[in-house]
Amino acid sequence: MIARLAAVLMAGVIAARCLSRVLPEVWFDVDPVLDPDPGVGLSPTVVMWLDVAVVLLAATVLAAEAARRRGGDLLLVALWALPLGVVVLWALRGTHHAQIGVPWLAGTTAAVALAHACRDAAARRAVLAVLIAISGPLVLQGFVQWGWTIPETLTWFQAHREAALASLGMEPGSPAAQVYERRLIDGGASGWFSSPNLLGGVLAGCAVVWLGLFIGASRRNASAVLGGVLLVAAAAAAAVVGLAGSVGGLVALAIGLALLAAGTRGLIGRVWARRLAVLIPLCAAAAPIAAALIGPAALDVPGGRSLAIRGQYVDGTVGVIASAPATGVGPAGFQDAWMRNRPPGAPEEITSAHAMTLDWWAAGGLALLAWVALAWVLVWRCGDRVEVIEDDETTAGVGWAVLGAACAAILSAVWACGAWSTMDAGAQMVRVLGVCLLPVLAGAAAWSMRGASARWGVAAAAMLLLAHAQVEMLLHNPATVVWVLAMLGAAAAARGPGRPVWAGAAAACGAAVAVFLGAVVVPRVSARDAAAESAARLLIDAPGRAGAAADAQVRMQAAAMLQEAAWSAHDPRLLVAAADQFLAAARPLPASHPVSVACLSGAAAAGELAFTQGSTAGAWHWLEAVGRTSPLDTVELLDLAEAITRADPSSPMAWVTLAQARERAGLQTAAAAWRRALELDDANVIDPLQRLAPPIRARAISGAAAPPPQP
Repeated sequence: MIARLAAVLMAGVIAARCLSRVLPEVWFDVDPVLDPDPGVGLSPTVVMWLDVAVVLLAATVLAAEAARRRGGDLLLVALWALPLGVVVLWALRGTHHAQIGVPWLAGTTAAVALAHACRDAAARRAVLAVLIAISGPLVLQGFVQWGWTIPETLTWFQAHREAALASLGMEPGSPAAQVYERRLIDGGASGWFSSPNLLGGVLAGCAVVWLGLFIGASRRNASAVLGGVLLVAAAAAAAVVGLAGSVGGLVALAIGLALLAAGTRGLIGRVWARRLAVLIPLCAAAAPIAAALIGPAALDVPGGRSLAIRGQYVDGTVGVIASAPATGVGPAGFQDAWMRNRPPGAPEEITSAHAMTLDWWAAGGLALLAWVALAWVLVWRCGDRVEVIEDDETTAGVGWAVLGAACAAILSAVWACGAWSTMDAGAQMVRVLGVCLLPVLAGAAAWSMRGASARWGVAAAAMLLLAHAQVEMLLHNPATVVWVLAMLGAAAAARGPGRPVWAGAAAACGAAVAVFLGAVVVPRVSARDAAAESAARLLIDAPGRAGAAADAQVRMQAAAMLQEAAWSAHDPRLLVAAADQFLAAARPLPASHPVSVACLSGAAAAGELAFTQGSTAGAWHWLEAVGRTSPLDTVELLDLAEAITRADPSSPMAWVTLAQARERAGLQTAAAAWRRALELDDANVIDPLQRLAPPIRARAISGAAAPPPQP
């Protein structure tokens, strides 16, 4: 009873976090003065508390299983527990690491707990039903975005293009602005996730399960109403995968449907199901590796651009892993490590390898390969379960599913209250209908979660989700990682009684980790978020606006608050934000103005400290501050420009900066730097929009033509 209740509530919490935007930052992603409205969604502090709740509920499940003498699966428990020490070190190294890594911990913990709880057939039905019920609200949101939100946003943007780009800190015609406009024009439905690819992956898994339930209901001659609900749910989820415009999501959907068709028609059995469960994700992982080996020729095949980009990700990530194969670079350290290792011609500054195995290895070193193995063991067992029949003819679990979905509905409704006043009537209607749909869909799914078709639908969904995670950020993004891993755990229920001692040990470890997170990590994240919000409010609410000097004083005060928070949170991103504010204060003033001098000094100090903590962005801020200093410190400028080329050697702009610094220093080697910038720019055949701006490229061509230095 306790294990089933905790499992269902855990599923409700996991489902609810998919129905509201997860904010990467509270503020300062864009200057608060330019955009005074914070993003609407779940702050990092709230997400962290949800992670703590998931871990506590998982520990409760495992403790209840131990008390029932059902025991624990040693392999699953061992693979989950091995990296726990690494997670603790992440949390102690900085809140930016914990913010990314703790959702991975919550997801793997939920997967192990659900694999034990879902030995109970009723719990398995209920948990899976709650998890796939999120397709209802996501489908509604997707249709509204595709039909109204995206066209209206595009129309407004075209009418207010310059103001909109300025609010994002972009210059019209710049590479960043061109890429933003392309994504806006070509963008598809994304639900409440940060990317259409994430929505496509999640709904592809849901669509396959719903179709499996429909096939099973049809074979049992279920009521037309139930069959209609299941078929509409499957068709709508599949349709929104298309509206998202995600090639990976469509391929994953096709794989899932093929597996479902082969399994329900008896063409493959348990042995081949297990083999395919491992082979399909392995083939997906091999695709970007093959693209990396093929190189630019991959552009000539359908979907080649996306595959070629993934190949670049693999190429650079291999260098990231090689730089710290045993310990990893930390969850938040990937981007800066990637910039040191990205191949020539790679235009993007990614935060993830878009591949589960590479992401986890790069972040946590060899220890996190245990979690990689855990995911593969779970998906292998999904294939193992396609012929396991447990209480197949009962409908136990329907009430539990409704309870879990109601929990998810209540949570998502509570989170929506904060944004209710900002929603139009259509968005409000989507929320209301979505909340109402959750228990209805969960009840229908739990009632139908019986028979071979249902088992094949669940197994196929697990396989396609893990396959999609090899080429997308499903197991990196905090909004999806917990949901995907929970699906794997529930679909791969452990077999056999196990030993109570292992379940008890896992429960104790889980409880200890939850206490550590709640007592140490969450307060740090909360303090960091509060400091950022206070600094933003100071900027927004500053009265008077009595000129550039007065505004600079306010920005300096906000920057000081961010610097102070950076020390306690061990988060270099706050130092970058502080340097941003110092520079914004100095730009309107002459370089010789006393306030400007103080601001530039503060920006240089904050940028330098961020750079020493591994942030390449900090080096760019430091460079700007030194470059604006009067009188100009040419030697420091040159040294810093050379340091940036070492930190980001494949960036054309880094070499442009070095060339300019060498010219100021009167060095003839400036021409070599200009030529290197052009070589790197020419190597970018993936995304011409991110090439050097025409004026900069023209200057590079002129500078590269200078005569070589005399021997």
